[in-house]
Amino acid sequence: MHAFQFLKSDHERVNQLLDMMDMADDFNEKKDIIQELRQEIEAHTYVEESLFYPLLKDREEFMELIQDSYEDHQEMRNLVADLENSESTEEIDDRFEDLLECVEDHVDEEENDLFPKVETLMNEDELMRLGDKMEATKKDFLQSEKAA
Repeated sequence: MHAFQFLKSDHERVNQLLDMMDMADDFNEKKDIIQELRQEIEAHTYVEESLFYPLLKDREEFMELIQDSYEDHQEMRNLVADLENSESTEEIDDRFEDLLECVEDHVDEEENDLFPKVETLMNEDELMRLGDKMEATKKDFLQSEKAA
């Protein structure tokens, strides 16, 4: 699988979960979705931080974008933790918009700024191999999370 296809697929899954949470009315349903969101965001950020960003972080043209991405990931983790600790539907709804905005900004920056720059650095074969490695790493990460 192509690296960008893999990452965009992850972005779409997180967006689906955010849409589901936005439409959910029940507190327990929202909490279940938050757990899925946490799992998806943790797996996605793990893959990017362990495989994708290290390939780019020492190149001058990527330094700012990569630093921003690390900061976005930490903000998303913090916001999901806040959602997990929410004690009411109203509290979740109040905090939800911050996570939505953070995810939207991160996805936009990655897909519209980072990916085009990476395409000038890596060829299609490299991006396919990276995507396959990302897919396998995410699968292993999720299996280790379930076992823990």
